[in-house]
Amino acid sequence: MFGLVGLIWLAASGGLAYGFAKMFTYYHKEMLVRLLLVVIFWPVIFLMPLADEIIGKRQFDKLCEEANEVKIYGTIPVGEELYTPDGKWRLDLPNPDLELKSIADSYITVEYGKLRRVGSVIFSIYERNVKITEKNNERLLAEWRTYQTQGGWLSSQLESPFIVQSECKPNLIKRWGISKALLKFQPERNKF
Repeated sequence: MFGLVGLIWLAASGGLAYGFAKMFTYYHKEMLVRLLLVVIFWPVIFLMPLADEIIGKRQFDKLCEEANEVKIYGTIPVGEELYTPDGKWRLDLPNPDLELKSIADSYITVEYGKLRRVGSVIFSIYERNVKITEKNNERLLAEWRTYQTQGGWLSSQLESPFIVQSECKPNLIKRWGISKALLKFQPERNKF
């Protein structure tokens, strides 16, 4: 469906570019000048519906680079309930069970802040602060920022952005990375 709409828009923007070129060269009948104006106008008209997203992408990418940092303030020592005896994170193993996930979640609390709008008026970008605290004493363990967008005007009318990702968050928090960083392995001491 998008391919067909794209082809129709490509043809329509070419027709508009030719119309503008003809209008600007009304008194100047040289075909080479008209062709040059079509070549200039066509990509501009074709990309016009995505202009706000093209401009906003630079800002969003810059914020995403800054947001890739996770500030870690502390860790919680854990043993073999989440690690193998040789220190491998059990949730990285194939097919971890739900009980392991609930054990990891029992140590920490994740607090999601409110979404607040940042950036330009044209391109909506929302920031959210996320904090992880220790469940039993509310000690701050880590914090970071995530950013979200619906894209530009055209993308917001559809399901998702065209040329920008809809959300960015630090790489460390993907797939149990933050839990692994905060819940550090401390081998059991030998009792002699």
